[in-house]
Amino acid sequence: MKSLLALSQVVLIALVAIGFVRLAVGPGAARATAAVWRDWRKTFRLAVGIWFAVFVFDLVQTGDDHKVTRLVGVDYTGLLHSLEGGMVAGIQGAFAAVEGALHGAFGFFPLTAILSFAYLILFPGLLFGMAFSYDRLRDDTSLKRTAYVFSLNYVFCLPFYLFFPVNEPWFHSPAGVMPLMDSIHPWLIDIVRPMSGIDNCFPSYHTSLTVSLVLLARETAPRAFARVATVSGAVIVSSTVLLGFHWVLDLVAGILAGWFIHHVSKRLAESTDLVPVATRS
Repeated sequence: MKSLLALSQVVLIALVAIGFVRLAVGPGAARATAAVWRDWRKTFRLAVGIWFAVFVFDLVQTGDDHKVTRLVGVDYTGLLHSLEGGMVAGIQGAFAAVEGALHGAFGFFPLTAILSFAYLILFPGLLFGMAFSYDRLRDDTSLKRTAYVFSLNYVFCLPFYLFFPVNEPWFHSPAGVMPLMDSIHPWLIDIVRPMSGIDNCFPSYHTSLTVSLVLLARETAPRAFARVATVSGAVIVSSTVLLGFHWVLDLVAGILAGWFIHHVSKRLAESTDLVPVATRS
């Protein structure tokens, strides 16, 4: 059953990515997306290499994270909870009032389903959709920047994950926060848990990478793409707190990190002497 859920997630991510390509290049998005892999251009190979390296390293790091946490011997979850109090629980409480009314009308939790979709599907779909779109637009500078922000955000967050362990709010019982995604299906988060340790919480990588991608899209992508990416980014960032996976301080730190990495990636891409392609229309 978990394998089927994982396969469904992959299919949905691919469909979302194709949808973003449609916004960038127009009709024939599925063929254009397939052509990305068929052409296997040099810059795209670089991006795939970076994605794969970070993915493998993250799997190893998450698998051994508990060993590092034991060596550090400190848990900073209580610190974050004391600094922000019951903000996440309060936000979830207001959200639950609205969701409860919708549940009575529809018989399920539509907002939780949308936020879960954003957290699990829209987040990677935005990343791959941007990369595929820039490849088809032959905007190699922006394509490289999607790979740079993916890796640099991870490098920025990693020291905190190793030496500043903070548990997710739902896992810290005094916070009174619920893992709302479980109301959709308790196995959903298990699919991504091997890549996301419970105490790898501060700052929010979901938030930092999303902010970097949205800023990049607003700067370089076609306007329709940029607008949809902005709305998608807002939903993804909101999902991190509303679903109970991150503290508000995680979100704030993630926003700052994403803004910083956005500018670093721009400098790094410019240093390669590639000329950006004007794609906004």
